[in-house]
Amino acid sequence: MRRPGSFEEVLDHEALQDPSTLRRWVEEGISHRRLERIAGAHLAPSARARCRHCREAIKKDEWRIPLVFFEEGMFNSSGFVHISCAAEYFFEEADNPGAATILERIMAFEPSLTDKDEETLREQLSL
Repeated sequence: MRRPGSFEEVLDHEALQDPSTLRRWVEEGISHRRLERIAGAHLAPSARARCRHCREAIKKDEWRIPLVFFEEGMFNSSGFVHISCAAEYFFEEADNPGAATILERIMAFEPSLTDKDEETLREQLSL
């Protein structure tokens, strides 16, 4: 999910029993380059961070998506995005596969989220 371009070449390897989900993640990641930046979701511990999309402050106890970039061989933290700004930030153009893609990636990187957390994120992503 975080480096789709480098994973694309192994999708046709015979050891993969069902590469369809992996193929979808790779294709989405290549088509929408910002998706690979998703590093989960959590409640903001303070009101100091600003959203990389709208530049507004992210309020304390508001859900936010931390972003990471892969540079010089490692992942580096690089800010946050409001949950409400997520679709516009991650899908810059009109071809938007939907907020379900964002939620799926959040849940993959935040296994500690509860069912209630997932439902709250689902509501805020308008699913």
